[in-house]
Amino acid sequence: MRVTGGSPNIYLEDAEISVSSGPAINIEGGNPTIHVRGEGNTVASTDNTGIAVSGGATLTIEGRSTADMLTATAGNGGAGIGSPLGGTVGGNITIGNVAIHATGGSGNSAFGGAGIGSSGSGTCGDVTITDAVIMANGGDYSSGIGMGYGNTSQPSIGKITITNSDVTAKAGRYASAIYADGYE
Repeated sequence: MRVTGGSPNIYLEDAEISVSSGPAINIEGGNPTIHVRGEGNTVASTDNTGIAVSGGATLTIEGRSTADMLTATAGNGGAGIGSPLGGTVGGNITIGNVAIHATGGSGNSAFGGAGIGSSGSGTCGDVTITDAVIMANGGDYSSGIGMGYGNTSQPSIGKITITNSDVTAKAGRYASAIYADGYE
């Protein structure tokens, strides 16, 4: 699935999206909202970011309550939810009133993506989490929420704001569970 602009509403209800090449959901521009319905929603890529958000875009993920759940899984150093691989500048992510389980991917040669945040070779904008239940696991050397790690690139992330949420963040080896230049 690819979004290039506008403000579309995307509904995931017991959806399973799995790809072997590129991001499973690719937000290249615009301000889309993903509405999560039900517990059985999975988005996965075996070689990139699960839900990729490029620069200039703002993605909102929301449910009706934290009984609505989305699982996003990345491969090869991608973020579960965040910037795509390839040095791309990432956009902003807003998560609210939903349960998210996001896992960043590990790559070769000390390369990994955050559960929510930057891939191993990209940057991410601001991440805002409100009234949510989050389980975020980083890939090798990467934060659960925050920055990924690339041995030949400089991943980065904007400000992380977490409000009234139940967050479990686990880092890959040698990384912080939650890491950004600005954190509230």
